[in-house]
Amino acid sequence: MSGQCETTAKKSAGAEMDFFERYLSIWVFACIIAGIALGHRFPALFQQAGAMEVAQVNPPVAVLVWLMILPMLLQVDFHALHEVRRHMKGVGITLLVNWATKLLSMALPGWLFIQALFADWLPGDQADSYIAGLILLAAAPCTAWCSSGAA
Repeated sequence: MSGQCETTAKKSAGAEMDFFERYLSIWVFACIIAGIALGHRFPALFQQAGAMEVAQVNPPVAVLVWLMILPMLLQVDFHALHEVRRHMKGVGITLLVNWATKLLSMALPGWLFIQALFADWLPGDQADSYIAGLILLAAAPCTAWCSSGAA
């Protein structure tokens, strides 16, 4: 069951959200502040971690992404996968929205903000990378949201 379905089922059954889910925004904000503070306190450590690379992938980032996605993957009901064919319309709509509409709809704001509004503030040779990052970010909230169980 997805995080959103699970939360909706709990809500309809009259169950309260647990402490972590209720204050998820505060936890995220606290982690951002902690990350900024640690980066200022130990800049060399974070520069070393940022410089690590294996097959053009940063291992600390790869581990953290998997830690974010793993809870969602653990909620997959593998016994129900054989029923996917019965729900192809829903699967198709989900794929269209998550991998076409969201990504394409982020391309225009990416171009607007990176190429037009903030072009003078960013290194010119990295503008395309920033736009690509914004487009990929359009898909990221779904992953983070669902894996937290607080969707």
